[in-house]
Parts: sequence; C-alpha cells; structure tokens
Amino acid sequence: MTAPLFDTPMQVLSFIRQCINENNPVKLHAACSEFSETKTGDYCQASSFKALCEVEQSETLEHAFLEERQITVFPTDKDTFNLGGHDLRIHCLHIDLERYQGHWRLKKIWQCR
Repeated sequence: MTAPLFDTPMQVLSFIRQCINENNPVKLHAACSEFSETKTGDYCQASSFKALCEVEQSETLEHAFLEERQITVFPTDKDTFNLGGHDLRIHCLHIDLERYQGHWRLKKIWQCR
C-alpha cells in the first residue's frame, strides 16, 4: 500500500474516518511512516484506533481535532505538525504529520497516558 499524501488537515481526518468506517486499524497504522510491529505496538495501535472511533462517535473528528474547524491549512513554515494533544476530550490522542514531497503524510498516531 502506498501511503496517502494530504494537502489539508481535513483530508487527514477523512482518511482516518474511512479507516474507522472500514473497521481497518491495520490500514490506518500502515499509512504511518513511523510505527512499531512489536506486541506493545500492536496494543498501542488498537488502543489509539478505539479512541479515534470513540471521538468520531461522540463529536466527530473534525470538531475535536480541528478545534471546531478553526484549523484549515497546514503551516507553511514547518515540516512537522500535530493534531490533538493532551486533552481528555480527545483521549489524549496525537496525530503527528510530516511534510513529504510537497505534501503531508501521517508520521505516527499515538496516545499519551
């Protein structure tokens, strides 16, 4: 699978929603440039996928991660960007992105404890 590239934060969340709708955490985490194939990594991937599903069910990914649609574009002066953070409302999920070939790609999806 070729990892998807994104031009807007909304496209990232649309891809995540597609994975949720397909109940396909493997597809989501395989799209990340940095992931762990260890048993611990499998647990973390399952946990973060479950949390993403819960956020989508309770208030939608866009509402939660785009700060009520205030985040509409990626920064032009950085090579990394993060959606989410230390907020119980979004289960302390982090969606790390990196600039790649003029676009953005998922780097890692993780949950802090």
